[in-house]
Amino acid sequence: MNKSIAIPLIFCVVISAATSALTWTIFEQNEKSSTPSKDMVVVDFTNLSQRLMVSMRDRITQSDMSLNQDLIELMAQSEARRLLKEVIKHSPNAVVLNKSSIVNAPDSLDITDDIADSMGLEELTPEAINEFINGPEKSKPVGVK
Repeated sequence: MNKSIAIPLIFCVVISAATSALTWTIFEQNEKSSTPSKDMVVVDFTNLSQRLMVSMRDRITQSDMSLNQDLIELMAQSEARRLLKEVIKHSPNAVVLNKSSIVNAPDSLDITDDIADSMGLEELTPEAINEFINGPEKSKPVGVK
């Protein structure tokens, strides 16, 4: 499978798996809890997913793995489970809100960087995100604009 197709596919699978798993877990915890929790935290799942994708891309390009659909799905599901476990570990009794789904929240509620640090994910620069989306910048021959 072409790596230029695999990376966006991995990105979509991880985001959907993480969102589904988180929603299911919150639903299950709310059903079991007789009194609602008043604690809330904010997590930027888009940011974490981008960091995970860049991390996975780096691991794939640094290894001699042959890519196929099953391997990509397994890797994405594994990373989504790992993300979910970290979110729950950092906020076991809290309502978790996706940062892109709320209008405003104090920065003190955002635990995104704590989760990324515990998962060993580096912060992404705008250049790294652009390279991830568009691929590495190609150098042009001298005289070409």
